[in-house]
Amino acid sequence: MNIRFLIPAAFALALTACQKVPAADADDQAFVAQELAVFASELEASLPADTSALKVRIATYLGSHPSVFYGATVALLDTNGLVVSSPYVYRPDGVELVYSNGLMDSAYQINSQSWLRAPIDQATSVWTEPYFDEGGGDIWMKTRSVPIYQNGSIRAVATTDVRVKKP
Repeated sequence: MNIRFLIPAAFALALTACQKVPAADADDQAFVAQELAVFASELEASLPADTSALKVRIATYLGSHPSVFYGATVALLDTNGLVVSSPYVYRPDGVELVYSNGLMDSAYQINSQSWLRAPIDQATSVWTEPYFDEGGGDIWMKTRSVPIYQNGSIRAVATTDVRVKKP
């Protein structure tokens, strides 16, 4: 599996080739929810504290579903529920997996993002409403987010992004 590492500034580049990842339909979204629940369960059993190991786990998960999954992250939380790391792996061209640390850019304000806040505040898995991922994939997408528990507390949030048609 080839993972190319990008500098954070490259995260903001327009990526027009991502149109090769097809738009997800309702069946695809049900599949994503099921597969992300399995991935989250595996992470609950063994959550890597090391970002490098976490990137590999995310890439393996994302790489196993190339026709539907656009991107994924696992946001690791500190004891105050704030993100300390959130490696993002995605496929801008529909094939090759790329890594970005852009979610940790202070301008992004990760701790206020709905894909992160909703599963923490509601303590349940959620789908975001469709949104245009400007400056990231430059596509319409939805994100499925699942809280990951350890010792009764949410220690991370795992996500999967899917491309959707413009609402």
